Amino acid sequence: MNKECAIALRDQFGIAGKVDFNTFIGDLGLSIREVDSKGFEGALVRSSLGVKGIIFVKRSTRESSRKRFTIAHEIGHYILHSEQEKLSCGSLDIEDLRGNQSDMERQADEFASELMLPSPGVRQRIGNEWPSIRLVTSIAEFFDVSLTASARKYCDVASHSCAAVWI
Repeated sequence: MNKECAIALRDQFGIAGKVDFNTFIGDLGLSIREVDSKGFEGALVRSSLGVKGIIFVKRSTRESSRKRFTIAHEIGHYILHSEQEKLSCGSLDIEDLRGNQSDMERQADEFASELMLPSPGVRQRIGNEWPSIRLVTSIAEFFDVSLTASARKYCDVASHSCAAVWI
């Protein structure tokens, strides 16, 4: 369901390729603010009526692709977890490589991955090419995501057997 919601959002707003949050974030009733934070990477505060919210993103996060994934992750919480008024996510909650996440965090990551890296679009970019770091890098650049997110999605959708190793 998480991936399907992300696909529906892309379809609803005609998002092709790289996600531009400015084209739809307001239509969702959300705004984005960068803030100084030592306690979270991203946070969502929803209005008491549940129909509007603010996504807070840690200003000092250096990589823009990381901020973008964090925003997509918080949008996932907004859409998938409407019963939660406040959520804050640390670096271990967003795109945790160890698999120790709660169900809500894993769902938000799956949503964010599909929103930022739509499986059909990634498959199209892969075509019949053999797995390579060059190809994974080109996917990351095209969708403006981290190399880690691109490699994970590549392994999920590639028709060739492959693995990515994180150290």
